[in-house]
Amino acid sequence: MARQERWLLLLSTILWFACSASPPLHYYTLDTVAGSSVGGFGHAAPVWIARVTLPQQLDRPQIVRRAGPNRLDFDEENRWAAPLSSMFTSILAQDLANRMPPGRVIAPGQPLPAGDVRQLTVDVITFESDLQGHVVLDAGWTLEQGAPPRVVMRRTAQISASAASGASADVAAAMSQALGQLADRIAASLGGAPAG
Repeated sequence: MARQERWLLLLSTILWFACSASPPLHYYTLDTVAGSSVGGFGHAAPVWIARVTLPQQLDRPQIVRRAGPNRLDFDEENRWAAPLSSMFTSILAQDLANRMPPGRVIAPGQPLPAGDVRQLTVDVITFESDLQGHVVLDAGWTLEQGAPPRVVMRRTAQISASAASGASADVAAAMSQALGQLADRIAASLGGAPAG
Protein backbone atom coordinates (compact mmCIF):
# COMPACT_ATOMS: atom_id res chain seq x y z
CA MET A 1 0.00 0.00 0.00
CA ALA A 2 2.86 2.36 0.81
CA ARG A 3 4.25 1.85 -2.69
CA GLN A 4 0.93 2.89 -4.28
CA GLU A 5 0.75 5.93 -2.04
CA ARG A 6 4.25 6.96 -3.12
CA TRP A 7 3.30 6.60 -6.76
CA LEU A 8 0.14 8.67 -6.21
CA LEU A 9 2.14 11.33 -4.39
CA LEU A 10 4.73 11.41 -7.18
CA LEU A 11 2.03 11.59 -9.85
CA SER A 12 0.17 14.41 -8.06
CA THR A 13 3.45 16.32 -7.65
CA ILE A 14 4.23 15.99 -11.36
CA LEU A 15 0.72 17.14 -12.27
CA TRP A 16 0.95 20.09 -9.88
CA PHE A 17 4.24 21.22 -11.45
CA ALA A 18 2.84 20.74 -14.96
CA CYS A 19 -0.20 22.88 -14.17
CA SER A 20 1.78 25.56 -12.39
CA ALA A 21 4.21 25.78 -15.32
CA SER A 22 1.43 26.61 -17.81
CA PRO A 23 1.86 30.07 -19.33
CA PRO A 24 -0.62 32.67 -18.09
CA LEU A 25 -3.57 33.69 -20.24
CA HIS A 26 -3.86 37.32 -21.37
CA TYR A 27 -7.20 38.91 -22.27
CA TYR A 28 -7.83 41.78 -24.69
CA THR A 29 -10.73 43.98 -25.76
CA LEU A 30 -11.61 46.23 -28.63
CA ASP A 31 -11.95 49.89 -27.67
CA THR A 32 -13.83 52.86 -29.08
CA VAL A 33 -11.89 55.25 -31.29
CA ALA A 34 -12.59 58.98 -31.51
CA GLY A 35 -13.99 60.20 -34.80
CA SER A 36 -15.45 63.34 -36.33
CA SER A 37 -19.16 64.07 -36.14
CA VAL A 38 -20.96 63.63 -39.43
CA GLY A 39 -23.66 66.02 -40.63
CA GLY A 40 -26.34 65.66 -43.27
CA PHE A 41 -28.85 63.65 -41.25
CA GLY A 42 -31.66 66.22 -41.37
CA HIS A 43 -34.87 64.55 -40.26
CA ALA A 44 -33.78 61.04 -41.20
CA ALA A 45 -35.10 58.26 -38.96
CA PRO A 46 -32.77 56.76 -36.36
CA VAL A 47 -30.67 53.75 -37.30
CA TRP A 48 -31.12 50.40 -35.55
CA ILE A 49 -28.15 48.05 -35.74
CA ALA A 50 -30.24 44.98 -36.52
CA ARG A 51 -27.47 42.44 -37.09
CA VAL A 52 -23.69 42.09 -37.28
CA THR A 53 -22.17 38.83 -38.53
CA LEU A 54 -18.57 37.62 -38.37
CA PRO A 55 -17.12 34.47 -39.95
CA GLN A 56 -17.17 31.57 -37.49
CA GLN A 57 -13.46 30.89 -37.89
CA LEU A 58 -12.74 34.38 -36.49
CA ASP A 59 -15.38 34.47 -33.74
CA ARG A 60 -13.35 32.43 -31.26
CA PRO A 61 -11.95 33.05 -27.78
CA GLN A 62 -8.38 33.02 -29.14
CA ILE A 63 -6.89 35.89 -31.11
CA VAL A 64 -6.73 34.61 -34.69
CA ARG A 65 -3.72 35.34 -36.89
CA ARG A 66 -3.34 34.78 -40.62
CA ALA A 67 -0.17 32.66 -40.82
CA GLY A 68 -0.15 32.26 -44.61
CA PRO A 69 -2.32 31.09 -47.49
CA ASN A 70 -5.01 28.69 -46.22
CA ARG A 71 -3.60 28.83 -42.68
CA LEU A 72 -4.80 30.47 -39.47
CA ASP A 73 -3.09 30.39 -36.06
CA PHE A 74 -5.19 30.40 -32.89
CA ASP A 75 -3.23 32.01 -30.06
CA GLU A 76 -4.10 29.95 -26.98
CA GLU A 77 -2.35 32.33 -24.56
CA ASN A 78 -3.88 35.56 -25.90
CA ARG A 79 -7.66 35.69 -25.93
CA TRP A 80 -10.59 38.04 -26.29
CA ALA A 81 -12.25 39.04 -23.02
CA ALA A 82 -15.69 38.43 -24.61
CA PRO A 83 -16.94 36.88 -27.86
CA LEU A 84 -15.45 38.88 -30.75
CA SER A 85 -18.86 39.26 -32.45
CA SER A 86 -20.35 40.80 -29.27
CA MET A 87 -17.42 43.18 -28.80
CA PHE A 88 -17.44 44.16 -32.48
CA THR A 89 -21.18 44.96 -32.35
CA SER A 90 -20.93 46.91 -29.08
CA ILE A 91 -17.91 48.98 -30.13
CA LEU A 92 -19.37 49.65 -33.60
CA ALA A 93 -22.58 50.93 -31.96
CA GLN A 94 -20.58 53.21 -29.65
CA ASP A 95 -18.33 54.45 -32.46
CA LEU A 96 -21.36 55.23 -34.64
CA ALA A 97 -23.14 57.00 -31.76
CA ASN A 98 -20.03 59.16 -31.27
CA ARG A 99 -20.08 60.19 -34.94
CA MET A 100 -23.81 60.75 -35.46
CA PRO A 101 -26.27 63.20 -33.85
CA PRO A 102 -27.54 62.20 -30.38
CA GLY A 103 -30.28 59.59 -30.36
CA ARG A 104 -29.71 58.48 -33.95
CA VAL A 105 -28.13 55.06 -33.17
CA ILE A 106 -30.06 52.22 -31.53
CA ALA A 107 -27.80 49.40 -30.41
CA PRO A 108 -28.93 45.76 -30.41
CA GLY A 109 -30.94 45.05 -27.29
CA GLN A 110 -32.16 48.63 -26.88
CA PRO A 111 -35.91 49.25 -27.25
CA LEU A 112 -37.02 50.57 -30.61
CA PRO A 113 -38.66 54.00 -30.57
CA ALA A 114 -42.11 54.60 -31.99
CA GLY A 115 -42.17 55.66 -35.62
CA ASP A 116 -39.92 54.97 -38.53
CA VAL A 117 -36.57 53.25 -37.90
CA ARG A 118 -33.92 52.43 -40.47
CA GLN A 119 -32.33 48.98 -40.14
CA LEU A 120 -28.58 48.52 -40.53
CA THR A 121 -27.00 45.10 -41.06
CA VAL A 122 -23.23 44.63 -41.20
CA ASP A 123 -21.62 41.54 -42.70
CA VAL A 124 -17.93 41.13 -41.89
CA ILE A 125 -16.02 39.09 -44.45
CA THR A 126 -12.69 39.22 -42.64
CA PHE A 127 -11.31 40.90 -39.53
CA GLU A 128 -7.87 39.52 -38.77
CA SER A 129 -4.18 40.24 -38.39
CA ASP A 130 -1.15 38.55 -39.85
CA LEU A 131 1.79 37.54 -37.68
CA GLN A 132 3.49 40.94 -38.20
CA GLY A 133 0.45 42.91 -37.03
CA HIS A 134 -1.05 44.01 -40.37
CA VAL A 135 -4.84 44.13 -39.80
CA VAL A 136 -7.45 43.72 -42.54
CA LEU A 137 -11.15 44.50 -42.12
CA ASP A 138 -13.39 43.73 -45.08
CA ALA A 139 -17.11 44.37 -44.50
CA GLY A 140 -20.34 45.35 -46.18
CA TRP A 141 -23.43 47.06 -44.81
CA THR A 142 -27.03 47.33 -45.90
CA LEU A 143 -29.57 49.97 -44.87
CA GLU A 144 -33.27 49.14 -45.05
CA GLN A 145 -36.29 51.32 -44.38
CA GLY A 146 -40.06 51.10 -44.44
CA ALA A 147 -42.65 48.39 -43.94
CA PRO A 148 -42.08 46.00 -45.49
CA PRO A 149 -38.36 46.90 -45.34
CA ARG A 150 -36.79 47.91 -48.63
CA VAL A 151 -33.08 48.29 -49.30
CA VAL A 152 -32.08 51.95 -49.67
CA MET A 153 -28.30 51.46 -49.57
CA ARG A 154 -25.58 48.85 -49.93
CA ARG A 155 -21.90 49.66 -49.39
CA THR A 156 -18.61 47.84 -48.83
CA ALA A 157 -15.27 48.83 -47.35
CA GLN A 158 -11.82 47.31 -47.28
CA ILE A 159 -9.76 48.76 -44.46
CA SER A 160 -6.22 48.05 -43.34
CA ALA A 161 -4.28 49.17 -40.29
CA SER A 162 -0.79 48.39 -39.10
CA ALA A 163 -0.04 47.56 -35.47
CA ALA A 164 3.10 48.91 -33.84
CA SER A 165 4.23 45.27 -33.60
CA GLY A 166 2.87 41.76 -33.85
CA ALA A 167 2.20 41.70 -30.09
CA SER A 168 -1.40 40.97 -29.17
CA ALA A 169 -1.92 44.29 -27.34
CA ASP A 170 -0.76 46.20 -30.44
CA VAL A 171 -2.90 44.02 -32.71
CA ALA A 172 -6.01 44.66 -30.55
CA ALA A 173 -5.32 48.42 -30.75
CA ALA A 174 -4.93 48.27 -34.54
CA MET A 175 -8.15 46.25 -34.84
CA SER A 176 -9.90 48.96 -32.80
CA GLN A 177 -8.54 51.58 -35.22
CA ALA A 178 -9.82 49.60 -38.21
CA LEU A 179 -13.25 49.30 -36.59
CA GLY A 180 -13.24 53.07 -35.97
CA GLN A 181 -12.50 53.63 -39.67
CA LEU A 182 -15.42 51.37 -40.57
CA ALA A 183 -17.66 53.46 -38.29
CA ASP A 184 -16.39 56.62 -40.08
CA ARG A 185 -17.42 55.19 -43.45
CA ILE A 186 -20.79 53.87 -42.28
CA ALA A 187 -21.65 57.17 -40.57
CA ALA A 188 -20.66 59.15 -43.65
CA SER A 189 -22.82 56.92 -45.87
CA LEU A 190 -25.78 57.20 -43.47
CA GLY A 191 -25.47 60.98 -43.46
CA GLY A 192 -25.90 60.97 -47.22
CA ALA A 193 -28.62 58.31 -47.32
CA PRO A 194 -32.13 59.18 -48.49
CA ALA A 195 -34.31 60.42 -45.63
CA GLY A 196 -37.30 58.41 -46.73
